Amino acid sequence: PLGNDLKSGKRTVLLVEALRRTRGAERAALLGVVGNSAAKAPELRRALSVLESSGARAWVEARVSELATEARAGLGSALTREGKTLLDGAISALTERRA
Repeated sequence: PLGNDLKSGKRTVLLVEALRRTRGAERAALLGVVGNSAAKAPELRRALSVLESSGARAWVEARVSELATEARAGLGSALTREGKTLLDGAISALTERRA
């Protein structure tokens, strides 16, 4: 559901990065919904827009991709092909965004 992490007050990496990047009205839009279970859809849509426009979402997604690449590189030669396939699948399941 729309903005559940924001409404519940979860301090996700995405939120922390967005707060680091924003000031003024954008920051207020975020802070107005964080931990506010009564936040309405228009307020939540504005806050979600700020997550995008601040560049925070793109930064987090790029960082996740970097870490997934590092994890795959670290699988090494000590694993069987099946083991690598299993762990590669786990990396994908944990890091790839689904709509």
